[in-house]
Amino acid sequence: MASHPHTYDTIRMYETMMSNVEKATRDARVAAAEARIAAVEARMASRQAQQPTKNVRDDPIVNAVIMKFLERSQLSSISADTPTDLWITHIQTELMNSITYLQTLKQSIV
Repeated sequence: MASHPHTYDTIRMYETMMSNVEKATRDARVAAAEARIAAVEARMASRQAQQPTKNVRDDPIVNAVIMKFLERSQLSSISADTPTDLWITHIQTELMNSITYLQTLKQSIV
C-alpha cells in the first residue's frame, strides 16, 4: 500500500502543532500557578504588615510564665540523681494534673 507523499508531512505538521499546543497549555498552567502563588504571598505580606509587632517584654502574661519557669528552676523537686524512669513518671503525673486543671478551668468558663 503506497502512502501519499504529503501524508508524512501532514502527520509531522500535526505532531508539531500538537506539541506547540501542549507546550502553550503547560506554560499557561505554570503561569497561572505562579500568579496564584504570587497572590498568596502578597496577601501574607499584607497581613504581616498590618499586624503590629508585639514586644515579648511588654506582654505581662509571657512575663508571668517566664517568672514561673525561673521560680520552678530554683525549687526543682527532682534532683539530678533521680533515675530516669522515676523522672518520666513524675513528669507524666504532672502533665496529667495539668490537663485535669485545664479541663476544670474550661468547664468553669464555658
